[in-house]
Amino acid sequence: MTAATSSRSAPRPVTAEDPPPDVARPSGWAALRSRIPNEELPGIATLVVLAVLVGSVVIGWAAPTTALSLAVVALGARTVLDARSGGLPTGAVIVAGALVVVLAACWWSGTDLDQKPRWTTERPTEGLAAYEMAAGSLTIDLTESPRPMGVTAEVGVGRVIVKVPDADVRAGRVDLQARVAGGWVSVPIPQDDEVRPIGRDAGPALMDEVATQSGDAPTVVVRVDVGIGNVEVHRVR
Repeated sequence: MTAATSSRSAPRPVTAEDPPPDVARPSGWAALRSRIPNEELPGIATLVVLAVLVGSVVIGWAAPTTALSLAVVALGARTVLDARSGGLPTGAVIVAGALVVVLAACWWSGTDLDQKPRWTTERPTEGLAAYEMAAGSLTIDLTESPRPMGVTAEVGVGRVIVKVPDADVRAGRVDLQARVAGGWVSVPIPQDDEVRPIGRDAGPALMDEVATQSGDAPTVVVRVDVGIGNVEVHRVR
């Protein structure tokens, strides 16, 4: 009885005609994780963190200053991981350096980085006007503004266009000073014009600083500070 039972319970040898055995396959997150090489996980994690930070700024969950600071921290951690594993963290260093430069530019120009980027044209109607932007494009049209007029503009990253009457510039009634930490100031000058901007490249490396030659009693006074970008002075005839 025992021998018969043992013979009946013995496993049958596997043959070529037998179907393949069922193998448990990972599903969901485990399946996705099994397809990603280990060496690419840090890069994907960094992109996910940056995407989350950008999304949090867009929907208003986080301030830009906070998001940029956290992004620099995340990229710094990625750089350390790459360095410890023997990799070259060139991309992370470049992106982190660019973000640090943006933060420094906004600090230098005195702008609030937590403002949203804007693209706007302003036509001041009162004697004094002040504008401040974290990023974007600002056009200041002074062709029909009252006199005297005083304007200040501070932009972290972007472009500032100042439109002034050409006749006022020729008569020495415009006192404009523009400073850009990383960028340039453009003051187009007709060939027959004796008025020349002064002070170009008066600051440290990468700084462009320009002032117009004004008379003793200017009626238009403009001060522009830009962290990264450019300032354009358009002389309207």
